Amino acid sequence: MKTFINVIFGLVFSLAVNQSYAATVDLIVNDANILVGEEFTIDVKVSGVSDLIAFGFDENHDASWNPTGVSVAPPFNDDSALFPSTDVAGSFFSLFPPFGLSGDNILLASLSYIANTAGTFSFGITSDLTMLSQGLFEQFVFPQSDLTTSFDVTINEASVPEPPVVILMLVGLLGLMRATKSRIRSRD
Repeated sequence: MKTFINVIFGLVFSLAVNQSYAATVDLIVNDANILVGEEFTIDVKVSGVSDLIAFGFDENHDASWNPTGVSVAPPFNDDSALFPSTDVAGSFFSLFPPFGLSGDNILLASLSYIANTAGTFSFGITSDLTMLSQGLFEQFVFPQSDLTTSFDVTINEASVPEPPVVILMLVGLLGLMRATKSRIRSRD
């Protein structure tokens, strides 16, 4: 009987520690046409998780992007200030089941930037699994999984009016000035 219990315990522990799953990380830009000087947001979502209790990652973005804010999504607590060496961190703890979040398209955080230069840039998030504050932490799963992923973001120049449009606008203004001048003369 004792051997049977040890075998069952060993199997359960083995499954919990070495569980293999297909968690995927998606980076989603909120605007398909980002212009220079415009603020845009990138959502970090995860799918295929079971009992997610915490996460942490660093941002990797072009130096010409100005970060304007990070919002850890509810129901996660924003733990970023607790881990100075980690850009974004969040946790979810409950005293009652479910103890973690499970499912697909779970929003972890929204990252906001202003782009100052046009071009195509690589954006990514990384998690250093040697740090206890980074990665994707699921209940009863050790070690934490990697959140590292990246994609390219295209920033476009703001459109500038073409010369014919400017000429047409000037002709219209000249017409308005002449109409105003003739009205003033007719009153005199």
